[in-house]
Amino acid sequence: MPEPVGKCADALIELKNAIKRELDDEYSAAHKYADMAAKFSHFKETKYADSLRLISGHELLHYAVLDTIVEELTKRCEGS
Repeated sequence: MPEPVGKCADALIELKNAIKRELDDEYSAAHKYADMAAKFSHFKETKYADSLRLISGHELLHYAVLDTIVEELTKRCEGS
C-alpha cells in the first residue's frame, strides 16, 4: 500500500470527491431494489424478487468498494 504522500494532485482530490458524491446514490439504490423485491415477494413473484435482491446486493457491493476507495484516498491525501 502506498505511503501517505501528504499532498495529492488536485485532479485526484476532485475524483475522490466525485466518487464520494456517488456513495449516497449507490446506498439509496440498494434499498430501493430491496423494497421492490419485498413487494414482488408479497405477490409470490419470486423470479422478479430474486433478481431484484441480486441487484440490491450488487449496489451494496458498489457502495462498499467506492467507500473503500474514498477512505484510502483520504488517508493517502491527508493534509491536501
